[in-house]
Amino acid sequence: MVLSQRLKEALERVGYQVEAVFDGDSGVRRVLETAFDMVLLDLLLPGELGIRILERVREAESKEIAGTPVIVITNYANQQYFDQCKKLGAVDYLVKSDLPLSSVVEKVTHHLGARGEG
Repeated sequence: MVLSQRLKEALERVGYQVEAVFDGDSGVRRVLETAFDMVLLDLLLPGELGIRILERVREAESKEIAGTPVIVITNYANQQYFDQCKKLGAVDYLVKSDLPLSSVVEKVTHHLGARGEG
């Protein structure tokens, strides 16, 4: 099973509503038209790249969308990507191979709780 599907199921099991999108073009469109509580974002996507999606979220005209917490989940254990994502306001940067799904769920809960949600 693909990691995104496993993560979706793990988050739904603890009560989150999750919408999964599998390409960057659809992802950026959904994120810019919907005020999500949080976005989990991979950097390597077909179509629009994740880093560009993060830039576009931060540049959004809607303050609600521009302020959406974004957790980057990627296989890039690279300081340059980490620094760029943090500079763009990502609330966390997780390397897929370093964390079990339960840790990702904990990170989501932590960051949503920090905003008074979840």
